[in-house]
This record gives sequence, structure tokens and C-alpha cells, in this order.
Amino acid sequence: MEKTKYKNGDKVPVFLHVLDMCAFLYAQIALKIAVIDHYQELNGIIDKRQLNQSLMVTIASTVKSLDIVLADVANAYAVDLREHLGTDQYITRISSDIYWSLIVDEFPSSIEADDAKMDDYIEMHNHYAGSLLIIFKAMFQMFCYGEIDLNNFNGQNIYRQDFWLSKQYDKEHSQALLKLLQLNNQLLAYQSEIYDHVLNFNLNQYEDSNL
Repeated sequence: MEKTKYKNGDKVPVFLHVLDMCAFLYAQIALKIAVIDHYQELNGIIDKRQLNQSLMVTIASTVKSLDIVLADVANAYAVDLREHLGTDQYITRISSDIYWSLIVDEFPSSIEADDAKMDDYIEMHNHYAGSLLIIFKAMFQMFCYGEIDLNNFNGQNIYRQDFWLSKQYDKEHSQALLKLLQLNNQLLAYQSEIYDHVLNFNLNQYEDSNL
């Protein structure tokens, strides 16, 4: 796939559409985890439910952060989201291309009882959240360079933040870039909290098994 170039006037609309997709589809991940919890409750697996509740709080916090940035950027650029989102098929198409080219969603389309027995849905979530950071990086490149090479993200360390440093960009997009940076840092903080929580959970499980 060749680099995709973006017109200056398309950058903010694309950013808003991509954020809207991230918020909506990340919230669906929370619903799938809630279904997994339901099956675990039937199986009497309380400990995993407690871990999932922490995960769902993190997802809810991230979705709220996405929605806040979506509203703030729309307000800064005088965009009416009710009239804007989903109305321009061209913007919708190129925004969808970015999202679906970079997102890593390994959750099954539907959740069944057997899925509740798997431990790797935590890893599925980590892959998904990590790919959101990749999307943010792609948005940064769009604003700064006017183009994205969607093939250039494979194997990258998603937690590096050096792409924020010493970059030239059109000052017209400074407000959107500032919000993007804040959102990136917020998601990194959420991921760190989840990592600590899962680590502590696993340590407690190990200690309990050795009593």
C-alpha cells in the first residue's frame, strides 16, 4: 500500500471520524467483556470478574477521554458533530481505512460460554489498546506531514513517544495536536495502571496458591 496523502482541509474531519470510531468500537469491547463476566458468574469464577471490572473501568475512562477530545476539537474548529459525523462518504471511507488498517481487534464477534474459560482476552485487550496508540501516531503523522504510510507501523514499539518531539506542523492544527498528545499520554497512563493491576492480581493468585 502506498502512502495516503490528505488534503489540509480533510485532516480535522478525518481525525474526528477516527476518534468517533475508536470510542464507539472500544465501548463494544467493554460489552463483550461484560458478557464474559456473565458466564464467569455462572461458573462461580469471582476472581477473574474482579480483574475484568478494573479493565472495564479503564475502557470507560478511555472512551470518556476520547469523547471529551472529540467534543473539544469539534468546538475549537466550529464543527457540528451532529451534522458532520457520517455525512461525508469520502471522509468516512478514508477514516475507516485508517482505523481498520491499524486496529488489532482479536475479540470474537460474539461471546459464548466457552470463551469465558480463556485467559487471553486480557492480552486481546492489550493488543487493542496498543493499536489505539498506533492510530494516534498515524494521526500525528497526518497532521505533521499530510500523509500516512499504513504499512510503516508493523513491529514498532507502540509505547515510544519520541514521535512527539521536534516536529514541524501547520499551526492551524496546533489545538488538535495538543489534544492528541494529551489523549496519547492519558491512554499510556491507563495502560500502565492495567499492567500494574494485572501484575498484582497474578502475584496475589500465586501467593494464595502457595499458602
